[in-house]
Amino acid sequence: MNSWMLASLVVAFVGASSDEPATVEQARGVIDLSQLKLPAEMGTGQGTVSSFVANGKGKVTSVADEIIGQLKTMGCKQINDGSPPQRTDSYVNMELEKEGFRLFLSASDSGGNVFINVQNLGNIDVSKLVVPAGSKSIFKNIGSHIFTTDKKVAESANDVDQILTKTGWRRIRNLDGSEPKEEEFRQWEYLKNGVKLSVYVSMAPAMGNKTAVQYGATLMENDFLVPSDVGPFSLRDNPVLEFRCATSMPQDKAIAFYLSELPKLGWKHRSDRGYQKPEGTMVVFDRPKRALFVFVHDKDGKTQIHAEEVPPSLLEEKKDEPKPEMKKEELPIVELKLPSDARDLDVNEKQEEIKFKSKMDVKKLAKSFSTQLIADGWKEEKIGKVLTEFGGSVEFEKDKVSITVTFFKDVFAGVTEVTITGYGCKVSPEKKTP
Repeated sequence: MNSWMLASLVVAFVGASSDEPATVEQARGVIDLSQLKLPAEMGTGQGTVSSFVANGKGKVTSVADEIIGQLKTMGCKQINDGSPPQRTDSYVNMELEKEGFRLFLSASDSGGNVFINVQNLGNIDVSKLVVPAGSKSIFKNIGSHIFTTDKKVAESANDVDQILTKTGWRRIRNLDGSEPKEEEFRQWEYLKNGVKLSVYVSMAPAMGNKTAVQYGATLMENDFLVPSDVGPFSLRDNPVLEFRCATSMPQDKAIAFYLSELPKLGWKHRSDRGYQKPEGTMVVFDRPKRALFVFVHDKDGKTQIHAEEVPPSLLEEKKDEPKPEMKKEELPIVELKLPSDARDLDVNEKQEEIKFKSKMDVKKLAKSFSTQLIADGWKEEKIGKVLTEFGGSVEFEKDKVSITVTFFKDVFAGVTEVTITGYGCKVSPEKKTP
């Protein structure tokens, strides 16, 4: 039996609310919230398959009616499952449904603007999820279930964890591996296919100090891969995909699996990118407007997997850009202070490019160059600037010339590779004064 779980390959019936959570791609085939459009006066919103958020000028009721109208045109119907819709001049909320997927819409006044949020809550009936023996239901509908137990918070949380894990839900940790644990409170998240289940466990003084537990579900932004032998794993799904885990699978099988299965999720392997070193392997994938780095290496007797979505610009081939018409001898020279640990320094013959390596992380390096160039009158270009711990680029302009600084983190060597390129100017390491 394959020891991997591929969320997007699970075939689930998507009609009425299902016992089997749908994948994100299955949800996309039913309702894609990125297709929503705002009234012209509000500008543009941020939309994905599972959520749509915007904040702009307008009237609360008018904006809400516009979005509700679009959702109904897409085939959604208004529902009332114990939470009747609310409508005032300053606040509107409503629940809608399409083929088993539940949507929650809210619009409210936000300091004179309209804040609107639409969220796909997934296709499962939360009220049917298993609960610990002896629990007493306080409130439940398709989207939420609140119940109490007579046990302490820690024991109740452990009971919930065991029964959810036995039914296929996988617990999620923060990226640093931590989980919120307090004596009187637990907040855990679980994943099954493309649906995330949030679980809140807390002491309820108003209920005689019983322990209250609440279940609630939302649809994820991405489908992704997790080894089936892994317990709780680390995940971030928004604004970009990132997850970390450790598996007993050997490196070569883990890499082969990703090369075989990620294309089924729409990712294309970039064989011209990535690397294989004694310390580990990086495999690169892309799709329209997106890129994914997958790092695999050994540590503590297990295969460590770290995948993160990165700016697509990191995969672009460097192209020669037109430079101002200036005689070469007239090109201004810009001296730049490099970090004290800069090594493998390389300045090309025409002084148009500097390359070096540093043990500093990407964001600290970017800040050091921003600080010195801005202090010298350069303007940092904010549009299109994207930095992650794995790399990115920053552009500066001054007097019709520009400098681009590109960063790439070699996680196995523990260094950041930096390239500084001048357009219409020469670049040079700062000359040290005696």
